[in-house]
Amino acid sequence: MTLDFISISRSLVEDAWNNPDKWEANLASAQALLSKALVESPDNVLALTMSLP
Repeated sequence: MTLDFISISRSLVEDAWNNPDKWEANLASAQALLSKALVESPDNVLALTMSLP
């Protein structure tokens, strides 16, 4: 997976901040995307540090 997962996740969270009605859905999508990136690239430090709890 390329670094696109970071920019996509950031866009989802930014959209959630600007549109509170999208918060839960966007946060869940960003978390799923980062979790997938972490599984696909377990040694990717960026994926490790960007993953949401």
